[in-house]
Amino acid sequence: MEFILRNINHNNLLTGLLLVSILLLVIVKYFYFNQFSDFLNIAQSNKYLTLYAKNGKKISVFNPLLYLFFVINCAIFIYLSIKNLQLDFAFFTIFIVVNLYILSFFLIKKICFEVVEINEIMTKILFQKITFNHYVGVLFFVFNLISLYVNPFPSVFYTYSSILFVGIFYLLFLLVIVFQNLRWLLANWFYFILYLCTFKISPLLIGGFLLSR
Repeated sequence: MEFILRNINHNNLLTGLLLVSILLLVIVKYFYFNQFSDFLNIAQSNKYLTLYAKNGKKISVFNPLLYLFFVINCAIFIYLSIKNLQLDFAFFTIFIVVNLYILSFFLIKKICFEVVEINEIMTKILFQKITFNHYVGVLFFVFNLISLYVNPFPSVFYTYSSILFVGIFYLLFLLVIVFQNLRWLLANWFYFILYLCTFKISPLLIGGFLLSR
């Protein structure tokens, strides 16, 4: 009898982090069952965005737990992608950079919104964006499972395809946010363009410049 062995590149750290991710989802579903169900049904209903945006000031660990889920899987996805592209970055470096980027820009946005007195409407838009980020975290989680256990030695084409797929998925979510707030954005187009240049375009330009050095 001949045995067929699969050459799997085990990584205990990433496996442990994926287990932590599953545990986070279990905790969120157990303690916030209704909210979690509404969150998963965003594609079918606007109930989550309508209802929970108004309750954003209530103390809850729902969003922090989903943020932790997102940032873990986002860091793993980036780590596996750059590893497959023959680049060398430590996982914890990526994890710290992702956290610093998200949290620092979140605080800067809140300060800027207060200064220009558009905090109320932009807080709503920011809530929508955070919600969609969490949804993308689920997509990261699926790709991470595939990259670690189904296709542990992916081709460069697969890596670029997965990055492109996530990018298109994320772009579609951003377009949904734009169309949901189109009336306000058209009435305040200057703030919207300033927001895009400051928080979307400039980080890409800076990141591209640093990577090219």
